[in-house]
Amino acid sequence: MNAFVKSLLDRKIVSRKNINDVDCIVLTKPTSILITKSIQERIKAVYPVSSEIGGCISMKVLEGGSLASTNVYFFRNTQTDSSKYSPDYSEFYRAVQLIQANNELPFFFHTHPTHLGISGYDFKSANFYLTSSLQDRDASFYPIMYSDVSLVMPQSIFVRDERFTGGLGVGMYSGDIFPLSFNRLGNVEIIALQITAFIVVLGLSNRKYGVLKFLFIVLAVVVAYYLYHKPKYTSRENGDILITV
Repeated sequence: MNAFVKSLLDRKIVSRKNINDVDCIVLTKPTSILITKSIQERIKAVYPVSSEIGGCISMKVLEGGSLASTNVYFFRNTQTDSSKYSPDYSEFYRAVQLIQANNELPFFFHTHPTHLGISGYDFKSANFYLTSSLQDRDASFYPIMYSDVSLVMPQSIFVRDERFTGGLGVGMYSGDIFPLSFNRLGNVEIIALQITAFIVVLGLSNRKYGVLKFLFIVLAVVVAYYLYHKPKYTSRENGDILITV
């Protein structure tokens, strides 16, 4: 086994996981991923609003086990449909080899356009464009060969939109540690759900107090579990984006 991967296993930064009958290496939780402002600026500089591009971010494993971006590689889009993305695989494998040689990890990404000239697509909320498609989600479980192991790392979608802090939004998914889609219930919706449940409990407590109290406790546990495991995206003052999961 590659000495770098073995060291990550020994430090419990990654672990073995069977994914679709393949013995894979995945990140362990909790972990944090830093996307530096310089990497974001390089993506913003080539971001097209009416087509998709993609590539790979090289991630260095820091002393404490967190990850930080060091470089970005862009791959030519082989699709003729501007709303789809498939990388040039010769560029893809070349980047993986360079990243492996530096003892870093590859995080693949692509962008979603914000203006396709389609009324039902253009001018949506900013977070809408961060939503992964079914094809994106399936692809996020495909392992890549990294030396002599099968590696499954989180993937991400980038969207350039001034409604995001710094003008660039990112949504990570899969890698067996992130949700399959960026869009999930937010804290405001969760609080509203709790309040609604509490009102129901108060209104019906005279008839079914015991059952409703139990259901409310179960709901509270589920909400607490959700909030604990929900990925957190933090924009730092220096422009970096810190993602914890």
